[in-house]
This record gives sequence, structure tokens and C-alpha cells, in this order.
Amino acid sequence: VRWMAIIVKAKALRADQDAEEAKVRHKAKQVASARTRLQNWMTGRKSESMTQAVRWMAIIVKAKALRADQDAEEAKVRHKAKQVASARTRLQNWMTGRKSESMTQAVRWMAII
Repeated sequence: VRWMAIIVKAKALRADQDAEEAKVRHKAKQVASARTRLQNWMTGRKSESMTQAVRWMAIIVKAKALRADQDAEEAKVRHKAKQVASARTRLQNWMTGRKSESMTQAVRWMAII
């Protein structure tokens, strides 16, 4: 029964990931379309209203802001991973006697890990 629950959870997680990937693909298509349509409007190949052009610009700007947020989040995650790896190494060095640090410092490293 336990392994069945694990399989069901894994399938649900995969379904969530698939749905998220579909949203990302849809958003990418939407942004690409908005860029193309805006370029066509700006070069005079299409005669759309100014309001529509502003909508396309908004789609593009939102996508850029979202990407910037994602980049910042990824940078935070990378920084945290480096911090944990460093703390782990320093704690191991302290535990094996290669470094003589205070117990307080060792506790700080443990908290990071």
C-alpha cells in the first residue's frame, strides 16, 4: 500500500509539472506572437489600434519582469547552495581538528546546514 501511495504522489507531481510546462510554453508563444504583431504594427504592415499595440507591449514587459524575477530567484538558490556547501566543509574541518574555531561558530554552520 505504501509503494502505491508513492507512485500516486509521483504521478500527481508529474502531472503538476506537465501543467506548469504547458503554461510556460503557452506564455512563450503569447510573447512571441505579441512581439511579431507589434513589429508588424510598427513597420506599418498591419493597421491595429494604439490600444492593441499597448496590450502587446504590456505582454512583453510582463514577460521580461517575470524572467528577471526568475533570474533573481535562481541566483538566491545558487547562493544558498554555495553557502551550505561551504558551511558543511568548514564544519567537517572543525570536527576533524583541521581548523580550530569556536563552538559558537560551529553551531552557526550547523544552523546554515
